[in-house]
Amino acid sequence: MENIRQQILSPSTLDRLVTLGLHGIQREYPNSLERFSEKQKPHEAHPAFYGCYDWHSAVHTHWMLIRLLKTIAKLPEAEAIRKAINANLTAQNLQREIANFGHPGQPIPAEPHLAFSKPGQPAFERPYGWAWVLQLAVELSDWDDPDGQEWAANLQPLTRKITELYSQFLRENRPPNREGQHRNDAFSLSLAFDYARKCGQGELEQLLVRYGRTHYFGDTNYPAHAEPGPADFCSPALTEAVFMTRVLAPQPFAEWFENFLPEIGGEETASLLQPVRVTDHNDPYLSHLDGLNVSRAWCMYRVAATLPQASASRAALLRSAEEHARDGVSAIFAGNFSSSGHWLSTFVVYLLGAIPENG
Repeated sequence: MENIRQQILSPSTLDRLVTLGLHGIQREYPNSLERFSEKQKPHEAHPAFYGCYDWHSAVHTHWMLIRLLKTIAKLPEAEAIRKAINANLTAQNLQREIANFGHPGQPIPAEPHLAFSKPGQPAFERPYGWAWVLQLAVELSDWDDPDGQEWAANLQPLTRKITELYSQFLRENRPPNREGQHRNDAFSLSLAFDYARKCGQGELEQLLVRYGRTHYFGDTNYPAHAEPGPADFCSPALTEAVFMTRVLAPQPFAEWFENFLPEIGGEETASLLQPVRVTDHNDPYLSHLDGLNVSRAWCMYRVAATLPQASASRAALLRSAEEHARDGVSAIFAGNFSSSGHWLSTFVVYLLGAIPENG
C-alpha cells in the first residue's frame, strides 16, 4: 500500500491538485456574493484574488500552486501556472487589494458577523484570509526564482498591511474564537507565527507568544467529545495544540498537552481520533468535513512530532493521522467546485509539509 506521501505525489493526484488550482484561480463564477457589490464583477473588486469562489480560497490556492512549483521537479503544468499567477499577482492588482482592508486607524470590529466581512473594513477576511496572505509571503520569501521574487515584491505592501492589522488585533488582547471554521483563531495564529519567525517579524512573534500564554496556556481537560461540529473544517482542540507547539518548548508543551487532552485514545477523545464519514461530498457544508479529516491529520502529525518518542499519546496520534489523511486525500476526487473543489486541494498540499519523512 502506498504511504500518504506517495499517495499525494502520485501522478493522478498531482494532476488533480494542479487542475483544481489552475481552474480555480482563473474562474470568476460562481462567486461569493458577500465580497463585491451588484455593480462590480469579481475581478474588478479583487483583481488579484477574484477566483476560487471566495477571497481566502483564491489566496491559498495561489500558495498551493506556488508550493507545487517550488517542490515538484518538472511539473508538466509549470508554464501554465506561471502564466496564470503572473497575470494575477501584478504590483497594480495587489496594490488595489489593499483598499479592501479599510483605512489606517480604522478600528477592527470585535466580532464580525461573517468570517469574510464586507470589503472596505479592516476585519475583512479576519483571521483566516489574513493568515493565508502571510503563508503566501512565507512561501515566496526564500525562493530563488525570478518569477517568485517578483511576486514576493509585489505582495509586500499587502503583507505589510496584514501584519499591521494582525498586530493591532493581538495588542487588543481579545479572547480567541474557538469555533471549527473560518473564525477560529488558533488555526490562523499558527500560520501567522510561521510568517513572523521565518520573515524576521520579531514584534509580531512576541505578540503571538504573549497571546498564546495569556489565552491558551491555562486550558485543561478540553471537551474533545463535543467535536466535530456539523460543518467544521478544523478541530478547535487540535489547532490550539498546534499553535502551542510554537509558543512552548517541547518539554513544557508535552506537560501542557497532557493536561489539555489527557488520556488520548480513551473514551473522551474517541470522536476526535475517528475520521469523519462524509455522506455528501457535493454539499458545501458537509464537504467541510473532508477538510476536517485533512486538517486533523496535519495537526496530529505536528503535535506528535513535538511529543517524546515514548509517549503513548504520540503513537495514538500518528495512527489516527494516517487514517484521517487517507480519507481526506481521496476526497479531492469527489466534490464539485462549489463544495470542496475550490479549496480542498490547498489542505492536501499543506498536509505534505507535516507528514514524517517515512510517512
